[in-house]
Amino acid sequence: MHSVRARLLFAFGCIMLAALALAIVGWRGLSDTEQSLERLRQEILPDISHSLELAERTASLASLAPFVAEASAPFQLQHDRQQLLQRVEQLKELAGRIRHLESAPRLRDLLERLYATLDELLAMTQQELFQREDLRQLLYRLQQIDSPADSEDARSIDQLIAAASASGQELAIIETRFKARLDPNSPLATSARQIFDLRHQQLDVKQRQAYLLAAVRAISDQLSNEVKGFVDSLQARFERQHSVLATTVDQGKLRILAISLVALLARPPARRWC
Repeated sequence: MHSVRARLLFAFGCIMLAALALAIVGWRGLSDTEQSLERLRQEILPDISHSLELAERTASLASLAPFVAEASAPFQLQHDRQQLLQRVEQLKELAGRIRHLESAPRLRDLLERLYATLDELLAMTQQELFQREDLRQLLYRLQQIDSPADSEDARSIDQLIAAASASGQELAIIETRFKARLDPNSPLATSARQIFDLRHQQLDVKQRQAYLLAAVRAISDQLSNEVKGFVDSLQARFERQHSVLATTVDQGKLRILAISLVALLARPPARRWC
């Protein structure tokens, strides 16, 4: 009788120990799941923060572009170029810290388009400054021509000076008048052709600059929208995985507690075996 009782007690003890061991192991596994959830939080939340900062810095970069296009001297352009390139590098570094950026290919494409557009804007502004200097030299040589104030040449020179700052429509009118009035082989006609050609090129560059500035603003707005969508997707992903893991953890802990409780209650009172 005592032998049977001892074996039963030993069996119940083994069951209880096994249940407790199972509970401990399961609890440890669920704790690891919680740690995985925390690691997920540490991965996604910085991406959200970096993405919002990316949108803010992109808008700041876009606001600097008009000042670059309006540079009136090489040293000013050089200063604005350094500021612009410094902010571009900061933007690239920030984008490189976003771990899940590969899941937003349009965002990466917009960033590359922004970099390329700003590079072209710098090149166009530098070209416009060179054209402005060349035009200034042509006008200076033109003003050195000695002619009576009321002569036809003097009036032509005044018109050429006006042509150097004329709009496209005004330039076309002045150019038509010159071609009809001046001898094409005269020195003044040669200077006029150079001024007209250079002014046309300058107007083309200014038109391209205006397009690039509009493109920078448009890309900046698109980037803001893409960042918002990217952040929303990250938040939805985190909340979805958080909900799933949290539910799994809670259910697992309840089951483990139930198993442990059953194991403890399964041992019969000692007086039943006396």
